Amino acid sequence: MKKIIKYYYDLVPEKVFHQKNIHKFIIEKTKYMLYEVNNESEELEEKYKIQEYLNKINVCCNLIIKNKMGLIITQYNEKKFILIEQKIETRRINIMDILLLTSINIDNIGIKTIYRTDWKKMWEKKIDYIEHQIISNTDTKEIIKESIYYYIGLTENCISILQEPLEKKDKYKAICHERIGYKMTTDEFYNPINFIIDKRIRNFAEYIRGQLYNTPDKIENIKKILDELLTKIRLNREELILLYARIVYPGEYFDIYEKIIMNLTNEKELLKIINNSSKIEKNIKIIYEILNKNKNIQPIEWLNKN
Repeated sequence: MKKIIKYYYDLVPEKVFHQKNIHKFIIEKTKYMLYEVNNESEELEEKYKIQEYLNKINVCCNLIIKNKMGLIITQYNEKKFILIEQKIETRRINIMDILLLTSINIDNIGIKTIYRTDWKKMWEKKIDYIEHQIISNTDTKEIIKESIYYYIGLTENCISILQEPLEKKDKYKAICHERIGYKMTTDEFYNPINFIIDKRIRNFAEYIRGQLYNTPDKIENIKKILDELLTKIRLNREELILLYARIVYPGEYFDIYEKIIMNLTNEKELLKIINNSSKIEKNIKIIYEILNKNKNIQPIEWLNKN
Protein backbone atom coordinates (compact mmCIF):
# COMPACT_ATOMS: atom_id res chain seq x y z
CA MET A 1 0.00 0.00 0.00
CA LYS A 2 2.93 2.37 0.66
CA LYS A 3 4.02 1.98 -2.97
CA ILE A 4 0.53 2.82 -4.25
CA ILE A 5 0.36 5.93 -2.07
CA LYS A 6 3.81 7.07 -3.19
CA TYR A 7 3.18 6.42 -6.87
CA TYR A 8 -0.27 7.98 -7.17
CA TYR A 9 -0.02 10.78 -4.58
CA ASP A 10 3.72 11.49 -4.15
CA LEU A 11 3.32 10.88 -0.42
CA VAL A 12 5.73 8.72 1.57
CA PRO A 13 4.24 7.43 4.84
CA GLU A 14 6.40 5.57 7.34
CA LYS A 15 3.53 3.34 8.43
CA VAL A 16 0.09 2.57 7.03
CA PHE A 17 -2.59 1.21 9.37
CA HIS A 18 -5.37 -0.90 7.84
CA GLN A 19 -8.90 -0.85 9.32
CA LYS A 20 -11.78 -2.44 7.38
CA ASN A 21 -11.82 -0.60 4.02
CA ILE A 22 -9.59 2.27 5.20
CA HIS A 23 -5.81 2.70 5.15
CA LYS A 24 -4.69 5.42 7.58
CA PHE A 25 -1.34 7.19 7.75
CA ILE A 26 0.25 10.41 9.05
CA ILE A 27 2.80 12.64 7.31
CA GLU A 28 4.19 15.68 9.17
CA LYS A 29 1.24 15.64 11.61
CA THR A 30 -1.31 15.62 8.77
CA LYS A 31 -3.66 12.64 8.88
CA TYR A 32 -4.77 10.84 5.71
CA MET A 33 -7.32 8.11 5.03
CA LEU A 34 -7.27 6.05 1.84
CA TYR A 35 -10.75 4.59 1.33
CA GLU A 36 -11.70 1.65 -0.85
CA VAL A 37 -14.99 2.72 -2.48
CA ASN A 38 -17.76 1.37 -4.71
CA ASN A 39 -19.36 4.69 -5.69
CA GLU A 40 -20.06 5.58 -9.32
CA SER A 41 -17.72 8.19 -10.80
CA GLU A 42 -20.53 10.67 -11.50
CA GLU A 43 -21.67 10.52 -7.88
CA LEU A 44 -18.14 11.12 -6.62
CA GLU A 45 -17.74 14.11 -8.95
CA GLU A 46 -20.85 15.64 -7.38
CA LYS A 47 -19.57 14.98 -3.87
CA TYR A 48 -16.34 16.73 -4.88
CA LYS A 49 -18.46 19.67 -6.08
CA ILE A 50 -20.01 19.93 -2.62
CA GLN A 51 -16.54 19.91 -1.07
CA GLU A 52 -15.42 22.74 -3.38
CA TYR A 53 -18.51 24.76 -2.52
CA LEU A 54 -17.93 24.31 1.23
CA ASN A 55 -14.35 25.49 0.82
CA LYS A 56 -15.56 28.50 -1.16
CA ILE A 57 -17.87 29.60 1.67
CA ASN A 58 -15.24 28.80 4.34
CA VAL A 59 -16.99 25.78 5.85
CA CYS A 60 -14.33 23.29 6.87
CA CYS A 61 -14.61 19.61 5.92
CA ASN A 62 -12.21 16.76 5.30
CA LEU A 63 -10.86 16.94 1.75
CA ILE A 64 -10.81 14.58 -1.22
CA ILE A 65 -7.26 14.72 -2.63
CA LYS A 66 -6.92 14.09 -6.36
CA ASN A 67 -4.10 11.81 -7.49
CA LYS A 68 -1.18 13.10 -9.60
CA MET A 69 -3.21 12.42 -12.77
CA GLY A 70 -5.84 14.86 -11.50
CA LEU A 71 -8.39 12.09 -10.84
CA ILE A 72 -10.62 11.62 -7.80
CA ILE A 73 -10.55 7.82 -8.11
CA THR A 74 -7.37 5.79 -8.12
CA GLN A 75 -7.87 2.37 -9.69
CA TYR A 76 -5.50 -0.45 -8.77
CA ASN A 77 -5.97 -4.22 -9.14
CA GLU A 78 -9.66 -3.73 -10.05
CA LYS A 79 -10.25 -1.76 -6.84
CA LYS A 80 -11.13 1.92 -6.49
CA PHE A 81 -9.55 4.20 -3.88
CA ILE A 82 -10.08 7.79 -2.75
CA LEU A 83 -7.65 9.72 -0.56
CA ILE A 84 -9.03 11.97 2.18
CA GLU A 85 -6.98 14.57 4.05
CA GLN A 86 -8.30 15.09 7.57
CA LYS A 87 -8.97 18.75 8.35
CA ILE A 88 -11.17 18.36 11.43
CA GLU A 89 -9.98 16.83 14.69
CA THR A 90 -11.63 13.50 15.48
CA ARG A 91 -14.49 13.71 17.99
CA ARG A 92 -18.06 12.48 18.41
CA ILE A 93 -20.55 14.56 16.41
CA ASN A 94 -23.38 16.48 18.07
CA ILE A 95 -26.55 18.28 17.05
CA MET A 96 -24.61 21.45 16.22
CA ASP A 97 -22.68 19.66 13.48
CA ILE A 98 -25.96 18.68 11.84
CA LEU A 99 -27.34 22.18 12.23
CA LEU A 100 -24.23 23.56 10.50
CA LEU A 101 -24.59 21.47 7.33
CA THR A 102 -28.37 21.85 7.12
CA SER A 103 -28.08 25.64 7.27
CA ILE A 104 -26.05 25.79 4.03
CA ASN A 105 -27.89 26.86 0.87
CA ILE A 106 -27.03 24.35 -1.88
CA ASP A 107 -29.42 25.52 -4.63
CA ASN A 108 -26.67 26.58 -7.05
CA ILE A 109 -24.20 23.68 -6.80
CA GLY A 110 -25.72 21.72 -9.72
CA ILE A 111 -26.33 18.32 -8.13
CA LYS A 112 -28.31 15.69 -10.10
CA THR A 113 -27.44 12.12 -9.09
CA ILE A 114 -27.05 11.97 -5.29
CA TYR A 115 -30.60 12.93 -4.35
CA ARG A 116 -32.31 10.55 -1.90
CA THR A 117 -35.62 12.34 -1.39
CA ASP A 118 -38.14 9.67 -2.46
CA TRP A 119 -38.31 7.75 0.83
CA LYS A 120 -41.64 6.13 0.06
CA LYS A 121 -40.33 4.50 -3.12
CA MET A 122 -37.09 3.39 -1.43
CA TRP A 123 -38.90 1.88 1.56
CA GLU A 124 -41.37 0.05 -0.70
CA LYS A 125 -38.47 -1.43 -2.69
CA LYS A 126 -36.75 -2.41 0.56
CA ILE A 127 -39.62 -4.46 1.94
CA ASP A 128 -40.40 -6.01 -1.49
CA TYR A 129 -36.77 -7.08 -1.75
CA ILE A 130 -36.72 -8.53 1.79
CA GLU A 131 -40.03 -10.37 1.40
CA HIS A 132 -38.75 -11.90 -1.84
CA GLN A 133 -35.59 -13.02 -0.03
CA ILE A 134 -37.58 -14.59 2.82
CA ILE A 135 -39.92 -16.45 0.46
CA SER A 136 -37.16 -17.73 -1.84
CA ASN A 137 -34.69 -18.66 0.91
CA THR A 138 -35.65 -21.88 2.72
CA ASP A 139 -32.66 -21.48 5.03
CA THR A 140 -33.76 -18.21 6.66
CA LYS A 141 -32.36 -17.92 10.16
CA GLU A 142 -34.76 -18.37 13.09
CA ILE A 143 -34.29 -14.97 14.71
CA ILE A 144 -34.99 -13.28 11.38
CA LYS A 145 -38.09 -15.41 10.73
CA GLU A 146 -39.48 -14.61 14.17
CA SER A 147 -38.89 -10.85 13.96
CA ILE A 148 -38.78 -9.66 10.36
CA TYR A 149 -42.51 -9.10 9.81
CA TYR A 150 -42.74 -6.85 12.86
CA TYR A 151 -40.14 -4.52 11.28
CA ILE A 152 -41.70 -4.84 7.83
CA GLY A 153 -44.96 -3.79 9.50
CA LEU A 154 -43.27 -0.76 11.07
CA THR A 155 -41.95 0.20 7.64
CA GLU A 156 -45.42 -0.12 6.12
CA ASN A 157 -46.65 2.23 8.85
CA CYS A 158 -43.97 4.73 7.84
CA ILE A 159 -45.02 4.44 4.19
CA SER A 160 -48.63 5.00 5.26
CA ILE A 161 -47.60 8.21 7.05
CA LEU A 162 -46.09 9.41 3.76
CA GLN A 163 -49.34 8.70 1.87
CA GLU A 164 -50.64 12.03 3.15
CA PRO A 165 -50.32 14.66 0.39
CA LEU A 166 -46.98 16.37 0.91
CA GLU A 167 -45.24 18.99 -1.18
CA LYS A 168 -43.38 17.38 -4.08
CA LYS A 169 -40.82 20.19 -4.34
CA ASP A 170 -37.30 19.62 -3.03
CA LYS A 171 -37.98 22.20 -0.38
CA TYR A 172 -35.48 22.61 2.45
CA LYS A 173 -32.96 20.27 0.85
CA ALA A 174 -29.55 20.04 2.47
CA ILE A 175 -26.26 18.15 2.70
CA CYS A 176 -27.07 14.87 4.44
CA HIS A 177 -25.76 11.32 4.94
CA GLU A 178 -27.17 7.85 4.20
CA ARG A 179 -26.75 6.92 7.86
CA ILE A 180 -25.66 8.70 11.01
CA GLY A 181 -24.64 6.34 13.78
CA TYR A 182 -25.19 7.54 17.32
CA LYS A 183 -21.42 7.23 17.86
CA MET A 184 -20.48 8.77 14.51
CA THR A 185 -17.29 10.81 14.50
CA THR A 186 -16.24 13.85 12.52
CA ASP A 187 -13.99 11.58 10.37
CA GLU A 188 -17.09 10.18 8.67
CA PHE A 189 -19.51 13.08 9.11
CA TYR A 190 -17.26 15.63 7.38
CA ASN A 191 -16.02 13.16 4.77
CA PRO A 192 -17.33 14.30 1.35
CA ILE A 193 -17.66 10.73 0.04
CA ASN A 194 -20.46 10.24 2.57
CA PHE A 195 -22.48 13.28 1.44
CA ILE A 196 -25.87 13.00 -0.24
CA ILE A 197 -28.65 15.53 -0.83
CA ASP A 198 -31.98 15.09 0.93
CA LYS A 199 -34.53 17.00 2.94
CA ARG A 200 -32.83 18.77 5.83
CA ILE A 201 -34.59 16.78 8.54
CA ARG A 202 -33.07 13.47 7.38
CA ASN A 203 -29.87 13.82 9.42
CA PHE A 204 -31.76 14.93 12.51
CA ALA A 205 -34.06 11.91 12.23
CA GLU A 206 -31.13 9.53 11.72
CA TYR A 207 -29.32 11.01 14.72
CA ILE A 208 -32.39 10.72 16.95
CA ARG A 209 -33.17 7.19 15.74
CA GLY A 210 -29.60 6.15 16.49
CA GLN A 211 -30.14 7.22 20.09
CA LEU A 212 -33.58 5.56 20.14
CA TYR A 213 -32.35 2.13 19.05
CA ASN A 214 -28.98 2.07 20.79
CA THR A 215 -29.72 3.79 24.10
CA PRO A 216 -33.47 3.22 24.68
CA ASP A 217 -33.08 3.77 28.43
CA LYS A 218 -31.99 7.36 27.87
CA ILE A 219 -35.15 9.05 26.61
CA GLU A 220 -34.06 12.28 28.33
CA ASN A 221 -31.19 12.55 25.81
CA ILE A 222 -33.69 12.29 22.95
CA LYS A 223 -35.95 14.90 24.54
CA LYS A 224 -32.97 17.23 24.86
CA ILE A 225 -32.03 16.76 21.17
CA LEU A 226 -35.63 17.35 20.07
CA ASP A 227 -35.88 20.47 22.23
CA GLU A 228 -32.67 21.84 20.74
CA LEU A 229 -33.81 21.06 17.20
CA LEU A 230 -37.30 22.53 17.58
CA THR A 231 -35.89 25.63 19.30
CA LYS A 232 -33.26 26.37 16.68
CA ILE A 233 -35.22 25.52 13.51
CA ARG A 234 -38.82 26.35 12.66
CA LEU A 235 -40.13 23.12 11.14
CA ASN A 236 -43.39 23.19 9.23
CA ARG A 237 -46.01 20.45 9.56
CA GLU A 238 -44.71 18.57 6.52
CA GLU A 239 -41.20 18.44 7.97
CA LEU A 240 -42.52 17.20 11.32
CA ILE A 241 -44.39 14.40 9.53
CA LEU A 242 -41.22 13.43 7.62
CA LEU A 243 -39.14 13.63 10.79
CA TYR A 244 -41.55 11.34 12.65
CA ALA A 245 -41.72 8.81 9.78
CA ARG A 246 -37.95 8.57 9.49
CA ILE A 247 -37.45 8.19 13.25
CA VAL A 248 -39.92 5.29 13.28
CA TYR A 249 -38.39 3.60 10.20
CA PRO A 250 -36.34 0.64 11.59
CA GLY A 251 -33.18 1.26 9.58
CA GLU A 252 -30.95 -0.16 12.33
CA TYR A 253 -32.71 -3.53 12.13
CA PHE A 254 -32.41 -3.67 8.33
CA ASP A 255 -28.73 -2.68 8.42
CA ILE A 256 -27.96 -5.66 10.68
CA TYR A 257 -30.22 -7.89 8.56
CA GLU A 258 -28.18 -7.04 5.45
CA LYS A 259 -24.93 -7.88 7.24
CA ILE A 260 -26.37 -11.25 8.33
CA ILE A 261 -27.45 -12.07 4.76
CA MET A 262 -23.91 -11.28 3.57
CA ASN A 263 -22.41 -13.37 6.41
CA LEU A 264 -20.72 -10.32 7.91
CA THR A 265 -22.23 -10.71 11.37
CA ASN A 266 -24.10 -13.16 13.60
CA GLU A 267 -27.90 -13.07 13.67
CA LYS A 268 -27.77 -12.68 17.47
CA GLU A 269 -26.83 -9.04 16.80
CA LEU A 270 -30.53 -8.50 16.08
CA LEU A 271 -31.40 -9.35 19.68
CA LYS A 272 -29.93 -6.02 20.81
CA ILE A 273 -32.81 -4.37 18.96
CA ILE A 274 -35.51 -7.02 19.38
CA ASN A 275 -35.10 -7.25 23.16
CA ASN A 276 -35.62 -3.49 23.46
CA SER A 277 -38.71 -3.30 21.23
CA SER A 278 -41.09 -2.45 24.11
CA LYS A 279 -38.88 0.40 25.31
CA ILE A 280 -38.48 1.67 21.76
CA GLU A 281 -42.26 1.63 21.22
CA LYS A 282 -42.76 3.59 24.45
CA ASN A 283 -40.17 6.15 23.37
CA ILE A 284 -41.71 6.49 19.90
CA LYS A 285 -44.98 7.41 21.60
CA ILE A 286 -43.19 10.09 23.65
CA ILE A 287 -41.51 11.44 20.51
CA TYR A 288 -44.87 11.55 18.73
CA GLU A 289 -46.42 13.57 21.57
CA ILE A 290 -43.56 16.10 21.39
CA LEU A 291 -43.78 16.49 17.61
CA ASN A 292 -47.57 16.49 17.41
CA LYS A 293 -48.28 19.51 19.60
CA ASN A 294 -50.98 21.41 17.69
CA LYS A 295 -49.87 19.86 14.37
CA ASN A 296 -52.39 17.02 13.88
CA ILE A 297 -49.83 14.45 12.69
CA GLN A 298 -51.22 11.05 11.74
CA PRO A 299 -50.43 8.61 14.58
CA ILE A 300 -49.51 4.93 14.34
CA GLU A 301 -52.59 3.70 16.16
CA TRP A 302 -51.30 0.39 17.53
CA LEU A 303 -48.17 2.08 18.92
CA ASN A 304 -50.22 4.75 20.63
CA LYS A 305 -52.43 2.14 22.29
CA ASN A 306 -49.48 0.26 23.82
